[in-house]
Amino acid sequence: MKIVFVCTGNTCRSSMAEALAKKWVEVNAPDRTDIEITSAGLAAYPGLPASPQAIDVMHSAGLDLTFHRARQFSRELGEYSDIIITMTEGHKKALQDLYPEMVPKIFTLGELAGNAGYSVADPFGQPVEVYEKCALEIQELIDKALHKIVKR
Repeated sequence: MKIVFVCTGNTCRSSMAEALAKKWVEVNAPDRTDIEITSAGLAAYPGLPASPQAIDVMHSAGLDLTFHRARQFSRELGEYSDIIITMTEGHKKALQDLYPEMVPKIFTLGELAGNAGYSVADPFGQPVEVYEKCALEIQELIDKALHKIVKR
């Protein structure tokens, strides 16, 4: 199963979601070696590192984002993925408009967690406390969403 998390720049939300989801699988479904998790952005500058605040917050959670580099979402990545998980309804709509053939596999994280219409706010440029709150939100949503996806 190939999962890609998508946000705008792939330096904050989707990069944190990727790291948190990989940790979730490692802890909750260690036998699921078939699961691949990655992330991308709709308007990413390829090669840009994760934001310093995202790196700090993930470091506090015992996760390393220092090697993360932003990548642009592409048709190839979408075709390769089984599930495309966006941070907002806007990201979902943009992907659906660009790739109508992928509509059945595009969901928001909130939707998969049972909270349709919920969007994860962008912490870009905000203080580390905002990133901490964002990471906690993402973690809670991932706990619910991945439990449904992986355990079914």
